[in-house]
Amino acid sequence: MKTLLKTLLMCSLLASALIYLSGCNDDDDEPQPQLTGDSKTFVLAPVSPSATSGTVTFAERDDDKVLVTIQLTGTQSGNTHPAHIHANSAAETGAIILDLTAVNGADGKSETVVNALNDGTVVTYEDLLALDGYVNVHASESDLGTLIAQGDIGVNELTADTKVYTLTPVAGGVLGTLTIAKRQKGTSLVTVALTGVPAGSYSSHFHSGTVAQGGPITINLNPVDGTTGKAVTSVDTLNNGNAITYEELLNYNGHFNVHGLGSYVVQADIGGNELTGVTKVYTASPVADQSIGGTLTIAKRKRGTSLVTVALTGVPAGNYNSHFHSSSMAQGGPITINLKQVNGTTGMAVTSVDTLNNGNAITYDELLNYNGHFNVHGLGSYVVQADIGGNELTGDTKVYPALPVADQSIGGTLTIAKRKRGTSLVSVALTGTPAGNYNSHFHSSTAAVGGPITINLKQVNGTTGKAVTGVDTLNNGTAITYEELLNYDGHFNVHGLGSYVVQTDIGQNELTGVHQHYDLVAAGASGVSGMASFDKRKNGKALITIELIGTTAGGTHPSHIHAGTAAAGGAIVLDLKNVSGTTGVSATSINTLNDATAITYDQLIAFNGHLNVHLSPDDLTIITQGNIGSNAQ
Repeated sequence: MKTLLKTLLMCSLLASALIYLSGCNDDDDEPQPQLTGDSKTFVLAPVSPSATSGTVTFAERDDDKVLVTIQLTGTQSGNTHPAHIHANSAAETGAIILDLTAVNGADGKSETVVNALNDGTVVTYEDLLALDGYVNVHASESDLGTLIAQGDIGVNELTADTKVYTLTPVAGGVLGTLTIAKRQKGTSLVTVALTGVPAGSYSSHFHSGTVAQGGPITINLNPVDGTTGKAVTSVDTLNNGNAITYEELLNYNGHFNVHGLGSYVVQADIGGNELTGVTKVYTASPVADQSIGGTLTIAKRKRGTSLVTVALTGVPAGNYNSHFHSSSMAQGGPITINLKQVNGTTGMAVTSVDTLNNGNAITYDELLNYNGHFNVHGLGSYVVQADIGGNELTGDTKVYPALPVADQSIGGTLTIAKRKRGTSLVSVALTGTPAGNYNSHFHSSTAAVGGPITINLKQVNGTTGKAVTGVDTLNNGTAITYEELLNYDGHFNVHGLGSYVVQTDIGQNELTGVHQHYDLVAAGASGVSGMASFDKRKNGKALITIELIGTTAGGTHPSHIHAGTAAAGGAIVLDLKNVSGTTGVSATSINTLNDATAITYDQLIAFNGHLNVHLSPDDLTIITQGNIGSNAQ
């Protein structure tokens, strides 16, 4: 037993000696807590005119405390720079909530172990990373009013998400940008940066509505310092106290203004009112004064509505009402959307459009397909106008010659143009018409056959020779598209001068230009000769035109196609129109033989037959004839 006690005593003394020699009983020399490896670094930006910048890093320790390290560049040896964490964001400013170790100017470094705020509130690493705060580094203990570096921390840290708007100058030629940056907590940092602004202080705000519409102030921003051109504001609520996130601000129905210089300094549509860059430009065609022109531009906003800009040149000073109307220019229609008045001095008018006058919503895409037209009113008439939306012309056109009837000196064209919505604009342009008004129509069937009126067109003004009509239906109300009109079984007439003024076959009856001519030789001593022309229509049928010389005015000459050759003779297989002795002409549209057998142009020019013209209905003596089809040389 004594031996055991002796042994234990010796071991105890040895252990004490070892502890003493190792220093383990000295608290000052105990191993320091280790870092866990979790850390977060925030940027400290220089505060003008300082060139000092750096970082602040929060590192978690395994004793639940946090090592806060500031590392700056640009500091000077011998200087000491107080540092603190403040509540709120740098833009908002706030009281000091945590004193940090001053930064040593020699190495730009400061280290502080933190486990509580100044008021004793315990904070962990996670608490600091979620803190609504920022860090300030000051010039010196005696100059705390001068900052050399600062940075938002915790939830105020900026993410990489930003939106930059270009500011449009209004007064003084000032330029700049508006930048909205997203914080970790989902709110916004709004930065205004202007160039060319005079010294002074300029109020800045977000307003509801668009620049074109105007609207009340909804968010007050910090004033812009004219010396630096800068203003920085933290935004998380509207003036009415309602919260607004970064995403909500980027979709806000609002605009931005800087006020001053007797007007707005700069402005921009923001959020849902931002222009996407998608635009549609229409030419504004002159009406009252041909020296006036310009454009109508419809631009798409992010939220899908429209900014409508009128830009005219050559318009006299004054104010001119402008509107969108329903239907096309040719048809006319009531006002459906009021636009801002055009300022004659600038030629400009800018209007935000999201509804019709009746309150129905209309989007950009709907406006670009709208059945409407645009007018600027004044100068005793319209100043300019343009078909818009579904009435815009696509560039697809079909031009027919308008052939003279009553007066061979009259001629012109009939043009059918396709609209975006698939209907037609029909334009008549004649030359040589006497002053007066002349009815014009589309008729069914061919000019040679004749047919009832199926589409009323506008009257032709004899002075200008013009008539323009929007066509989307037949007179009976049946819809007709551009493509259907270009394949219509019809013809066009302008009426007057005791007969038709001009006419032409249209649609499927159009002549293709493919034709075959056959000589008609005088029979006996008649002295009558000429030519028979077979012309191919678009639908494959034929127009047979006989043109004779030597006929007598007032005479009527039956004509037919017979089977076989002229030398052998043969039975009549096809009756043609009588030839007028006065003009020597007849025209017959062909699609069947007398026995109702269908026959095409191609079949006719291969037909075994001949053509005879007779003296009169009472005397079928042949006065001229010629072989046709396979019998012709």
